[in-house]
Amino acid sequence: IAGSEISNERWIGAENVFKEYPDIHILSTAYADWSYDKGYQATLDLLNENAEIDGVWSQGGAMTQGAIDAFQEKELPLVPMSGEASNGFLRTWIECQKSTSFDSICPNYTATISVTALNTLIDALDGKDVEFDQCLEMSTITSDDINDLYRDDLPDSFWCDTQLTEENLQKLFSE
Repeated sequence: IAGSEISNERWIGAENVFKEYPDIHILSTAYADWSYDKGYQATLDLLNENAEIDGVWSQGGAMTQGAIDAFQEKELPLVPMSGEASNGFLRTWIECQKSTSFDSICPNYTATISVTALNTLIDALDGKDVEFDQCLEMSTITSDDINDLYRDDLPDSFWCDTQLTEENLQKLFSE
């Protein structure tokens, strides 16, 4: 989302890495609000403007799902694309691996960030000493562990890194 802090920070980090590799040329950028529909349309627009795209850096799994569908609609070979730990993106990635050489990598911005923040707040309100700065481990999902994280019994909207119990997951997604 244009102007959001997390989007800005992610882009700054990515741009700093891209600058280390002079052969990487950023053809264009687009905001797609972490949405499948907007990611799909933005990718179609980029494909119409650029004859050759060698990779797609995306901040969100749903946007990458849209990008994959845009490439497939244009009957273009899939290029490396980054994603995120949404169940829908993992499903799409697995499906693409069956018929193409598509591969990806997903930085897993843990869905438990808000749980950690809430627990820290509760501890602070209870008068406990809390760390001012907390660094949460960020894992990376690759083709080596994608099948361990994907849940074919849960919808695309399920976020694969959760502290919810299996009982709560089933209750949440069965309603």
